[in-house]
Amino acid sequence: MVQSSSVANTGQKLQQLEARRAELKAQVHDLEAEVAALASLDRTERAARERLGMVPARDLRYVAVEVPSPSGPLLPRPLLQPTAAPEARSEPWWRALLRAMP
Repeated sequence: MVQSSSVANTGQKLQQLEARRAELKAQVHDLEAEVAALASLDRTERAARERLGMVPARDLRYVAVEVPSPSGPLLPRPLLQPTAAPEARSEPWWRALLRAMP
């Protein structure tokens, strides 16, 4: 009796978790659509004109650059470079602690 009650309870929790997962998947989908809409070029241009008072450039000038473009992705450097790995210790920390004890 107790085992069947436990199975029923576990089944109910599983259904609740699956429903919650479906809700979260739908929410992620909605947020992805919102990000895409907010990142659109038309929206950015409209915000630049209306809120910031920006206008298109009247006099375009082109500059030739004789340097090759970067080969890696153009993200902020701190996000791309791995942080320095901690120095490998030759012995466990606790041995140094034991040596320090009188």
